[in-house]
Amino acid sequence: MELIDEIKLINGKARISITIDSMGKVTLKHSKDVSKKALENFIENKSSWIEKKKSEKLKSLEINSKILNYEEIEILGTKYTLIKSKRNRVEENKIFYTTHKYLSNLIKKIAQCEFEEKVQFYSKIINVVPSKILLDNTKTRWGVCTSKNEIKINFRALLLPYELFEYIIIHELCHLIQFNHSNLYWQVVEKFCPNYKKCKQNIKEYSFLLSLFR
Repeated sequence: MELIDEIKLINGKARISITIDSMGKVTLKHSKDVSKKALENFIENKSSWIEKKKSEKLKSLEINSKILNYEEIEILGTKYTLIKSKRNRVEENKIFYTTHKYLSNLIKKIAQCEFEEKVQFYSKIINVVPSKILLDNTKTRWGVCTSKNEIKINFRALLLPYELFEYIIIHELCHLIQFNHSNLYWQVVEKFCPNYKKCKQNIKEYSFLLSLFR
């Protein structure tokens, strides 16, 4: 059990799973009826995968330490140096901030304008009409399309490479045509984002951004 950081009990019969979050935390989930021996065998069989994935996550954290330590940030492809200060202000490529709250509010303000502009742009291309365009603040997702046809985009999507930022918007708007993740849905996505498979894979590298401003 040395590789496991947290254990959670879940409902169901004979269920076991392992997840590794953006910070490298390894969580083992299992139902009550799973024996200790079965858990040990499961972890042993997954040990190489766990070590590999955890190493990848920790390497990503090291590479992006300046972002995670609020020393640097990138907004729509433009890098900004973040400087703790007694007064909030933006000067060229420098953002002076008093609190992380100021930073998140600044990003949300920019995000609302950018999201509305891009959603409206791609809505016309895809020929759909969302009922609302809202900012989201969840820990696990970049965006969502609700049953009320609302498009919610995590404000941290503004910190992604521009290609991935657009992919998220296209992804959610396409749910207004296919409210699922079926093959038909992905065919719709591909029509408006031909390299969606690459985007879908690459966006996993930026899951650490979802931990910012908590």
